[in-house]
Amino acid sequence: SGATIVRDDSNKTNATAATNQTNNASGNELALESKADEHPFIIDTEISFGSEKDDKLAFARTSYRIDSIPSGRYESIVCQLLDDPSLVVLARTPKGIGLKVFATADYPSDGVEELPLEAEPFALQYAGTSTDGKHILTLFSGRLKLIPTTATGIENFLKDPELAKNIADIDGLHLNVWPALEHQQMYKDAWRMLRDYFYDSDMTSLPWDDIFDRYLPLVERAAKREELDDVLRQMAGELSALHVFVYGGEYPSPNHGDATLQAVNEVASLGASLQRSVEKNGYEVILIPERDPDFHMIDGYPMYSPLSDRTLSLSGQQGLQAGDVIVGV
Repeated sequence: SGATIVRDDSNKTNATAATNQTNNASGNELALESKADEHPFIIDTEISFGSEKDDKLAFARTSYRIDSIPSGRYESIVCQLLDDPSLVVLARTPKGIGLKVFATADYPSDGVEELPLEAEPFALQYAGTSTDGKHILTLFSGRLKLIPTTATGIENFLKDPELAKNIADIDGLHLNVWPALEHQQMYKDAWRMLRDYFYDSDMTSLPWDDIFDRYLPLVERAAKREELDDVLRQMAGELSALHVFVYGGEYPSPNHGDATLQAVNEVASLGASLQRSVEKNGYEVILIPERDPDFHMIDGYPMYSPLSDRTLSLSGQQGLQAGDVIVGV
């Protein structure tokens, strides 16, 4: 069986699927063809599964090469070279995060050759691709180096271990951040991603353009990331679909990423269900949960309620039980 998806100038998607079913007795063939309706929105990424006239199966040969990459701790695929099926990936190494190129062998071999993209003694701090996909942006110990996403670009990088070429001058680089504009951009991207990748191209019969206009004024009034997330949830909630989530992002924190500050400011819990009792002038213990045999380990140590007998007995005290009253701390 085979499938081909082509994009023409009128933004129509023609899909042809052929299924060959051979009957040993009669040798009959069954061919099914279908033409998709015109998509109401412009699609970002053109998808091609190769030409039907490609009798050498070039697409198939390059697509299954990823199975030949040896196992390891990989962070992400950075890109595939523009003129070569080789892959550039981010991987964890004993020295930290590093770039690797898996160069593909000539057909019919499916082997790959691993080439580390290193520049000793510089340490890799960042790797990504430019908007047009023509360059890999790398940051080695504060040096921003551009690597063309071509086989020649990779070869030239390997010949430049001292990072003397294609280094961007960032000494005078400044960045202005306008949170209000960032919020609008994130809202547009979230709306567009749902438009382009939601399983139902008809968006469950919702006027998706109108949905965008409906929530945009709220985005313009959002003063912080938490408020933007609330609007994103309302916008995505219009679809009434499962597995559509809003999470992650940068939030202001008084700890500034400091693990010590986080531990000091972490809110503790007594590990019990308490209820205020006016008659007994305190907090009555309603329940002290038992440990979960499957999910009670933290950093390799078993965790119990601070008020349980198992915990307090370590200091010579007796644990609390349901019905006890806490009158002071």
